Amino acid sequence: MNETQACKHRPSSALSSDGSIEALLTDFDWHLERQRGCTEGTRKHYLREARALLVRVFPAQEINWGNLTAGQIADFVSGRAQKLSLVSRQNPATAVRSLLRFLCGEGLIRTGLDGAVPPIWRSKHATVPRHVSAEQLENLLALCPRKTQARSGTGPCFCCLLAWACVPAKY
Repeated sequence: MNETQACKHRPSSALSSDGSIEALLTDFDWHLERQRGCTEGTRKHYLREARALLVRVFPAQEINWGNLTAGQIADFVSGRAQKLSLVSRQNPATAVRSLLRFLCGEGLIRTGLDGAVPPIWRSKHATVPRHVSAEQLENLLALCPRKTQARSGTGPCFCCLLAWACVPAKY
């Protein structure tokens, strides 16, 4: 079962009760190790990116999932990617997508929010798409049918691909 299928089929379980970022990261680490079979190096990388995203979105360390938006996710991943070499640019996107699928599987965020992670081009000569605002991206993702958002592991839904065809490259 791949990660997208896990998001769709895994039953919700009780997360650590204190609701802190560190408790959530502990649960995410357990998921990565025991459910996904990730190595220690991969887990450290994913946790570093997850912590950076959560601290940026929830600076007061109080998690309120209603405040997490597609625009925040896209800005974070794009900003992290632009600082990296062409070979490493995909790493933040992969880590954040894994976190979002975990959160989806736990029932903490809406289905399909993992589609907010932008595609990261590895080529210097990738085309620069036209710009859409974060609000327009949110509206487009909201239009995706729930069935399509939950996908069966075949790749991004058409709405997500259409949205990202219009997002500016920030790197």
